[in-house]
Amino acid sequence: MLESFIGRWDAVDIYRVTDGRISEEWAADDVTIMTQVGAFSPPWPA
Repeated sequence: MLESFIGRWDAVDIYRVTDGRISEEWAADDVTIMTQVGAFSPPWPA
């Protein structure tokens, strides 16, 4: 299983939809990586 080799990868993607089409995207995978290595503690429960 590939997941056991590379670990678990979480990310947050936020999309802005205008007139039924995606007009913008924000990705926050870097925050997840910082949380996994203990460099950042999110204010919400895990």
